[in-house]
Amino acid sequence: SEQLVRQALLVGNFEAAVDCCFDHGQLADALLLATCGGAELWDRTRARYLAHAVSARPFLRVVAAIITSDLAALVAQSELGRWEETLAIVSTYAKKEEFPLLCEALGARLEAEARDSGSAALCYMCAGGMPKPVAHWIHELRADAASRRRVDSVALHELVEKVVIFACDSSSIIADGA
Repeated sequence: SEQLVRQALLVGNFEAAVDCCFDHGQLADALLLATCGGAELWDRTRARYLAHAVSARPFLRVVAAIITSDLAALVAQSELGRWEETLAIVSTYAKKEEFPLLCEALGARLEAEARDSGSAALCYMCAGGMPKPVAHWIHELRADAASRRRVDSVALHELVEKVVIFACDSSSIIADGA
């Protein structure tokens, strides 16, 4: 393989050198050589490397999503049992304009696939939306009232406080962003 790489380098064929390195399992060499072959070769080589390496080291799926700015794919494919980690990654790396959409998508997956409306409500809150978290809180209050056969006035008061506080915070966030 070393001879083939040398021959490819002698004629400036970095793509052939990279292919040879991949064929012989020399992934680090392939990445290094790809840096000399231009942006297009680098992008293809990086994608090839990540596709190959992610099966052995799943954390690279997160790295790939960050590098390629494809956090939507990460949200769509993440393990829902580790949703907090996904939300943290989105909070750290998402662009301002995509953050609410990603939080909404994670919340929707939690609600639909994991049947976890409480965690989904938190994601919806992060997205800045009011109706879904409030609907969750009302559902919790109703379930509690049904089990007690009466509405707990303290729980109702806490619900009103949460809604008012969240509404004030949401409106100030919207006003700041405008």
